[in-house]
Amino acid sequence: MGHITEVSQTGVAVELFCDSISGPVSLSFINHEGKNIQIKGRVEHTDQKDSGHLRIGVSLLGTSQVIGHFVTNLVRAHYLTKKLVQN
Repeated sequence: MGHITEVSQTGVAVELFCDSISGPVSLSFINHEGKNIQIKGRVEHTDQKDSGHLRIGVSLLGTSQVIGHFVTNLVRAHYLTKKLVQN
């Protein structure tokens, strides 16, 4: 379980509540329509934060369509959640 802190067209940065992680990973979240959106990725770098959280950089794996679908749904879910919190 973690918190996505940055998103790009090729990767994401995630803060995790664990000590270490490496190799291939699977990222998933529930979008605004209640669908489970998943993608595979590869850990590119890690950084232990003072808070004890582990920040990882993950390159997303798949076709440009698969990556675009994941990123689009992730950004949309973020903004819809933010909008709901503000109201």
